[in-house]
Amino acid sequence: MRADRPRNTTHAARKTSSVARKTVLRKTSAAARKNPLVIGLAALTAVAALLTAVLVIRAESDEDGNSTPTAGVDLERRITDYTARFGADTGYLEPRRADRQAVARAVGLLLDGHRDQAAARLDGLDFDLRTITDSATGRRYAEIADRTETGPTPRGWGRVYIDLSAPARWSVQIPHPVADARTEQLGVGVLRGSPGGVLVLAGAHRDAGVGDAADVAHRRYTVFAAV
Repeated sequence: MRADRPRNTTHAARKTSSVARKTVLRKTSAAARKNPLVIGLAALTAVAALLTAVLVIRAESDEDGNSTPTAGVDLERRITDYTARFGADTGYLEPRRADRQAVARAVGLLLDGHRDQAAARLDGLDFDLRTITDSATGRRYAEIADRTETGPTPRGWGRVYIDLSAPARWSVQIPHPVADARTEQLGVGVLRGSPGGVLVLAGAHRDAGVGDAADVAHRRYTVFAAV
């Protein structure tokens, strides 16, 4: 038994648009000979039908392409939920030099507008690249996030947020989230305050890991410092 093919709603929308246009034009031609007022009403009906078809086509394109986020998220809440897991016992993995450099290069590619190349490199490093829309400002941000952050052994390499509404011109760094109370919330406020910002967020409590390995404010060999 053959499986039914998925219905192509975009093609159907175009056919609906064509049929609606032909039907209305035939009605308009007949009505014009009887009453001029009908011409205007029929024309408005035609415009409404065409606009409906266009909206259906655009909605299908957005759904299939995933190019535009469909709903906003509260950026402050998103980051607060992320850092709420941080503690002195959550662990930290010191990155190798090659890892630090690779993450920094991928961020550089994204800043230069090479999103696909950046995404491919980040994927190989177990980082996700997403686009989110901040519900408070309506601005879109690229989010670079360590995939291990929700696993049993997080590396603690952090996140980067890049404002996509304007070219990057400045940055704000949060080296001690949670340990320095509410600094991550303050950082979000700064990022929201002006377009063209980049927020670099440490991925672990400063006391996580061995010794001061996770204290990225005072350690050179970290992903935070490389970015």
